[in-house]
Amino acid sequence: MPFDRPTAGLMPPATAGSAAAWRVDAAVFSVVALGHLLVALFIRTYGWDDGTITLAFARTLATSGRIALTPESVTVEGSSSPLWMALMAVVHWLGRPGFDAFIAASQVAAGLCSAVAAVLLARLLRPLAGFWVAALLPPALFLGGPFLNETMNGMEMALLAAVVLGVMTALQRPRPSAPLLFALGAAMALLRLEGVAYAVGSALVLFVLQPASRRAALALALGALAGAAAMEAVRLWVFGDWLPNTVWAKRWWPYRPGTLGGRALVRGQALIEPWLPYAVALVAVLSLGGHQRVGGAVARVRNEPALLFAVAYVACVWGANTVMGRNWGYVSRMQLSALVLPVLLALAWRAPAWQAPRRVALLAVLTLLGSMTVLQWKHVGIAFQAQAGQPPRWGITPDSYRLTGLAVDRLRQRLGLERLSLMVPDVGGTALCCERLDIIDSALLTDPFLARHGYARFGEYLQQRRPDVIETHAMWSWVTQIYEQPWFVAHYQPVVVDGSWFWLRSDLAAALPAPGPAPADAHRLRYRGRGLNDEAFIAAHPQPVIVLD
Repeated sequence: MPFDRPTAGLMPPATAGSAAAWRVDAAVFSVVALGHLLVALFIRTYGWDDGTITLAFARTLATSGRIALTPESVTVEGSSSPLWMALMAVVHWLGRPGFDAFIAASQVAAGLCSAVAAVLLARLLRPLAGFWVAALLPPALFLGGPFLNETMNGMEMALLAAVVLGVMTALQRPRPSAPLLFALGAAMALLRLEGVAYAVGSALVLFVLQPASRRAALALALGALAGAAAMEAVRLWVFGDWLPNTVWAKRWWPYRPGTLGGRALVRGQALIEPWLPYAVALVAVLSLGGHQRVGGAVARVRNEPALLFAVAYVACVWGANTVMGRNWGYVSRMQLSALVLPVLLALAWRAPAWQAPRRVALLAVLTLLGSMTVLQWKHVGIAFQAQAGQPPRWGITPDSYRLTGLAVDRLRQRLGLERLSLMVPDVGGTALCCERLDIIDSALLTDPFLARHGYARFGEYLQQRRPDVIETHAMWSWVTQIYEQPWFVAHYQPVVVDGSWFWLRSDLAAALPAPGPAPADAHRLRYRGRGLNDEAFIAAHPQPVIVLD
């Protein structure tokens, strides 16, 4: 059997089909699923807003058949995961959940993906490192900070991790299933654009270095290429484009640093990110484990398809992300699908000493605690505030941007409009809450024109689109240079709705109360007081303010 190792007589090995193995798998799944469920129940709508962008697209797809932020918005490929969007669209179509329930559903789905991945890892570790490692280490890894982050935000990378471990499980079999590997390769390509490169690159290594696995490698590569080709056909047909809008957008500042030093910095950060969450586990395994010769470990990897795939996959993910640079969001998100593989490979090298239950339990505890350094503690703090009855009005959360959307939707109703266009840089919760808003994304990611042309033509686009309402603040005011656009200065005036500061197109103001002096505490309103450029413009262009509070 691949990965076969003795268990030093501590207990009979739990083989893949034994009752003991099934009990361990059930326990691993239950512990991980319960932990993620509790995190989802605690975090609720106070995770990271970017996960809600995909949910907004999924909701629109389920209700109108279009791929757009809202039924009123432009058709665009603004979600980074077509497969996850499609799965969430099915969830919405089946249950028609509201704002909170839909976010909770995505969080539960992400948590279940982590639980499935933990079971697959346990099955891989059992013959590799024995009963106790397989029982205790997978829960510690998948209850760690990186995977809890993904559940808090209801995003897709835990599913990609499960697919990758599924590929390894399939390769572990004496005769890997070509149809299964084809399907898993397609899933990798459809989950993330870069997934096709990961799958094909890893398959190529298998094909070249392990002739006996060529059929399996070919199936995996063909599946990935078929998935990518199918998505490309849809992309050209629906969007008239050959790359996702998010890829075009990330060519520009602030997503891409404008200096050589800045680009070197984000690449350097991406170079070390994959090793941070589970560095404690890696150091423990490599320093306390048994001592095999490097040559023997290399020979073993060459002879076992699952291990060779793991090495190749880690190299592909590490290399690709180093080229792309550090991603916005949280540490190691883009490398999440590969994070547990170095730990598995380290155990393949040093497993003989990892049979004692106490030693494995200590390793699991250290692994879990070490990974918490990358947890999104800021969002945990926001959730604590909300639980204490003080939900914050600031924060990059779905709940915060729902407040923005609801305020603008109230303005829409007051103006008597069926739809209203809103230019805004934070679009997830804003779009998910309010279907009658036409969202114009001033942060580029879901706007085709700005993604293609960047901010060089922002003034032209502003005059062409003539948004009814604009929300701008801090960095986004600066990168767009909106306060230097003559059309903005001439055609917009401030309006305060539900404690938030917006800019309303002047020709729409007739249906609202007459403007008056700015509130005495205007600098404390949402979207005020945090950007020196905003305050400087307001001070230099004093205007009467319409207040709807």
